[in-house]
Amino acid sequence: MRAKEEKCTAGCGSGASVQRLALFDLDGTLVDRRLAFSAWAAEFAGERQLGGQAAGWLVAADRQGAVPRDQFFREVRKRFGLAEAAEESGSSSWPPSGAVWR
Repeated sequence: MRAKEEKCTAGCGSGASVQRLALFDLDGTLVDRRLAFSAWAAEFAGERQLGGQAAGWLVAADRQGAVPRDQFFREVRKRFGLAEAAEESGSSSWPPSGAVWR
């Protein structure tokens, strides 16, 4: 399958061709997801004062990303008695904006 080529319309010179590219990191070689998620879990737990064991519980409950996010956050709200969904709270969200790149 050939990548779709498009004409560049801004800042590429006269009529330069541009190829679109998508990268999928299925095995954690581009982004260290475990490290990024652990950092997010510590921040999330700290902001909400969930206690010393909360970040570890969040990491374990995530099961390395195998749990759908809506299910994960339902479990989080139930476990810690949180009223709002994480995306509604205006603070730490997953994925974090600053990923951990290799």
